[in-house]
Amino acid sequence: IGHWHVSEGLSMDNRIFSSNISDSLFNTTLIVTTILENPYLMLKWNHQELEGNDRYEGFCVDMLKELAEILRFNYKIHLVGDGVYGVPEANGTWTGMVGELIARKADLAVAGLTITAEREKVIDFSKPFMTLGISILYRVHM
Repeated sequence: IGHWHVSEGLSMDNRIFSSNISDSLFNTTLIVTTILENPYLMLKWNHQELEGNDRYEGFCVDMLKELAEILRFNYKIHLVGDGVYGVPEANGTWTGMVGELIARKADLAVAGLTITAEREKVIDFSKPFMTLGISILYRVHM
């Protein structure tokens, strides 16, 4: 759909989305569960003076704005109630954003959420929107 530039922000590819996707979302309000984590989602410095989605900024907010404009949907950002991404409990339920999706308390989760095999069994993921390039470094013997 697009990519992120450190200096330029979000850059969306010029693709034509299938009409059935954009039409099915037209004028729908989605509840988006997320978590405060720099640089994905942050409170603006003046967040106490603001309301609703205007209180937030970050990569995820920029991406949501672009997607909402392209696919013509509305959204309400909701901070996850228990403040966690989501892990399975002994009784089979899930915590965090994963739990909110399963319980249908949210329509979408947008965050720096790691894709794991365990989570893929209970929710669907989009393609990753960011690759961090994390690796292990070691010294080569000279």
